[in-house]
Amino acid sequence: MFGSGKRGFILTCLLIFNFSFLYSSPIITEVLSNVKGSDTGAGSPGDRNEFIELYNNSDSDIVITHYLIGDGDAVDNIRIWNDSLGTPSTNILISDSILHPHHFAVILDPEYCNEEYANLPYFMPYNFGDSCLILTVGNTTIGDGLSASDPIFLYDSNLIILDTYGTPFDTSDSIPRDPGDGISMEKIYFSGLDGENNWQPSKSPNGCTPGNYNSVSENNLIHVNFNYQIFADTFAFEFDLINNFHIDLHNTNVYLHLMEFKNEGSIANIDSILLFSGDIEDSVFNLKYRDNLSSTNTYMAELIIKNTQFSSIHDFWIRDNMNSIPPVEINEIMEHNDISPDWIEIHNISDDTINLYDSHIDIGSRIYNLSDISVNPGEYKVILHDSASFFLKYSRNIKPILLKNSITISSGDTIKFRSGNCTMDELYISRNLHYGKDTSIERIKEFVPASDECNWTFSRNIKGATPGEKNSVSDTSVITEQDTISISPNPFNYTRDNAMSLKFPSNFYMIKFVHIYKTDGYKIADLRINNPYLKEILWKPKSNSGNDFPTGLYIAVLKYEDDKGKEHLIKKPLAIKNR
Repeated sequence: MFGSGKRGFILTCLLIFNFSFLYSSPIITEVLSNVKGSDTGAGSPGDRNEFIELYNNSDSDIVITHYLIGDGDAVDNIRIWNDSLGTPSTNILISDSILHPHHFAVILDPEYCNEEYANLPYFMPYNFGDSCLILTVGNTTIGDGLSASDPIFLYDSNLIILDTYGTPFDTSDSIPRDPGDGISMEKIYFSGLDGENNWQPSKSPNGCTPGNYNSVSENNLIHVNFNYQIFADTFAFEFDLINNFHIDLHNTNVYLHLMEFKNEGSIANIDSILLFSGDIEDSVFNLKYRDNLSSTNTYMAELIIKNTQFSSIHDFWIRDNMNSIPPVEINEIMEHNDISPDWIEIHNISDDTINLYDSHIDIGSRIYNLSDISVNPGEYKVILHDSASFFLKYSRNIKPILLKNSITISSGDTIKFRSGNCTMDELYISRNLHYGKDTSIERIKEFVPASDECNWTFSRNIKGATPGEKNSVSDTSVITEQDTISISPNPFNYTRDNAMSLKFPSNFYMIKFVHIYKTDGYKIADLRINNPYLKEILWKPKSNSGNDFPTGLYIAVLKYEDDKGKEHLIKKPLAIKNR
């Protein structure tokens, strides 16, 4: 027992937090603390159905019993689950301490299979993934009994912290949190650090995915590198399926659905093709396809990768000189407004009038129908409810799209702009994007995906927002071909600059890593790379602990692979001015 402070006590261990865990150790990937049913009383569901899922994020076997797990109140040894505790399922592994590479383990309460509770509600409720290793702890509870407000710590045998859930060193963010009865919190990017924008409530109909790939991660487990070329009216598509997590892709079908924005702006399905059916065993699997399409129109390619265990969907926008960016995108968001209700601005960045049918804005689980809308080339439109309050502050020349109900946007919400079943644009509102009342969040670059958090910052306009016009922070520069890595602005000034741009050379294929060091050799930051194939990264300099850099000189160490498979290690000086 370490005391009653679930977050405070462990701060003394900050200096021995090991950030190398992402590449060589087990990681925490799912936590279920608020189970279905009662949480109180001996034998209640809350007394036996909590679990923590781990994943071996390395290429080597791990003796998992060398590790410990804690909830801030108590630390437990991880132990083998043996026959005497019962059999949780027939498709799992027990009586073993070896966690194989890229496999899951689930730590269960030792009373999970206790036949004494067989007639009580929610007895042994979980479906575990095949070959999942079941483990337990030495005490009768995990930690001191998990609660939704408990962070989780994973330690090595020397009590060095290897991984966490719930950002125990940040008491102001939104995690850990209670996603609801029987719903787990799942990690999105397995290679990413613990942070509120890297965890979401499970989307599984069962409420959790113990021993399986997380429901919120499916579209990130396989990366698809997409390219196309246009020859007259023939489009040549090429897809590289990158299986970084060694997912079992036997008996897999890959489908391609093509949708077209026709001249009048409507969306139409024009082709559905089974590109491949069979076993995908290569870590990089290449698919090619050609189709006769008009080079003056805008299309969306939807690639679906599916087998009995796994499914992921990847959308790509296609137009000459415009890859993977929708023609109408979310451009500005007012998410904390006292003067008028919250609103969302959309912007048509194409050269055509776009008509969107059966369109809607999804904010979390809330759906706001927009019906049919038309957006002219270059036009801005604002989605809102109360136009009278809105026009008290902003120009009456702005064209609103009126909703029947007020929208409310908060940190932690995911916003999707959809037309029918087609997702036009999507972004997650993290706490980092929130600035203050009556100040909007503006998109910086039109042709950088909305999902890139560094492509958003707060408005610099004197009114706090720029609805109906070009964003105050807008950067219309495009990526040009170059021979070396460039970093700009350099020096970076927190007061003046929105984000730092790292641009890779023309022969670039994929990013391996970006690390930032002090001049004395101490590593201060690892950049989380959500999409390793982007030629430009936008980054607001933050240390691994989430703090701004002090004023000074730093060294950026970047490793990338070129289009011929050769790796390059580059070091660049980086100057920071902290206000």
